[in-house]
Amino acid sequence: MFDAVFIDADNTLFDFDRTQAKAMSHSLSHFSLPSDDSVIERYEQINKQCWEDYHQGKIRNEQINIRRWQQWLQWLGLDKKVSAEDLATHYAQSLAQQCEKEDGAEVLMTYLTAKLPVHVITNGFPSTQQHRWHKAGWESKLHGITVSSVVGVQKPDAEIFHLAMKAVGVRDANRCLMIGDTLEADVRGPQSVGMKGCWYQRKDAINNTSIKPDYTVQHLEEIIELI
Repeated sequence: MFDAVFIDADNTLFDFDRTQAKAMSHSLSHFSLPSDDSVIERYEQINKQCWEDYHQGKIRNEQINIRRWQQWLQWLGLDKKVSAEDLATHYAQSLAQQCEKEDGAEVLMTYLTAKLPVHVITNGFPSTQQHRWHKAGWESKLHGITVSSVVGVQKPDAEIFHLAMKAVGVRDANRCLMIGDTLEADVRGPQSVGMKGCWYQRKDAINNTSIKPDYTVQHLEEIIELI
């Protein structure tokens, strides 16, 4: 049915919520910074705005990490006490050490990689990629990884899907499946080039858009039935 499968990383194969929580706890403890719910909530607000600025082309991917910590430290009034650059570096290193797999990811990857080329397309940080794939035990099984900030174009831009297809060596987009938790990036984007888009409806997320996935699953192992 498909010649290749393309798949998202964060909150699809990896549980980024747990990954981020562990990395943040490690870094905030290292710098003796507060970690109560209110300050974490403020960080998440800042982080969300930084990613929105990136998606709108206002900042580059490599600027996100330092900017969010700069703004957060300034909000706390601790920017003179702790270097945003040092905190950002420590956090990125902590993040790269984590490998929290999404439920069902191991079963799905074992099945998919035994049958088809599997290629990752991610807008995540390049610095966190290689180590976690190796730690997950999937590095040698993947048919490559396309990282948006490396190739200079991000999901949902059509070009990133063309580049990923070229990397795998497939030409017929209609025979390709993209899987991910984000409707805009992982469904509308691939559909724009002719791929089928499978929405991983993580944690009962609500589709309040006009985007219509070709497939919708609530558990990763359901994807096995589509292949």
